[in-house]
Amino acid sequence: MIVLAIAGLIMLIVFLAVPALRRSAHNTAVKQDMGLLLAGVNDYLAENSNQLPATPEMHLGTGGSTAMVGFQGNACPGTTTCTEVDLGQLDSADVSIVDKLPAKYPDVDNVVIIEGYECQDGTPVKASNPRRYAAISTLEGGAQICVTS
Repeated sequence: MIVLAIAGLIMLIVFLAVPALRRSAHNTAVKQDMGLLLAGVNDYLAENSNQLPATPEMHLGTGGSTAMVGFQGNACPGTTTCTEVDLGQLDSADVSIVDKLPAKYPDVDNVVIIEGYECQDGTPVKASNPRRYAAISTLEGGAQICVTS
């Protein structure tokens, strides 16, 4: 009887801990992807005379684990060199680049990269350097995150 009670207690602890561990691992992977995306934007700028396309965008196709910074339509425009970013957790269709602060944070597993912004105390604010970028997202569990390039 005591053995069954102890086994039941152990199972309860495991069942309570597993979702929290999974959420933590997922959120860590999203944060890593956000850093990779910002590094991809910086690489794109370095390869293209510090210029984004006329309309800032990250064309990411119909989804998948590879994002293309600067890709428009089905190709890199003109003599542009696009930058490929391999994502671990995010779907590339859920990432966008904008030049204005959105009205609200994106949903879980969606990332918005904002041109001309940086993070201060976890909040995107207008940057003094227009070539700064902030990435914002909502993590599982509802926490909002802001990462600066």
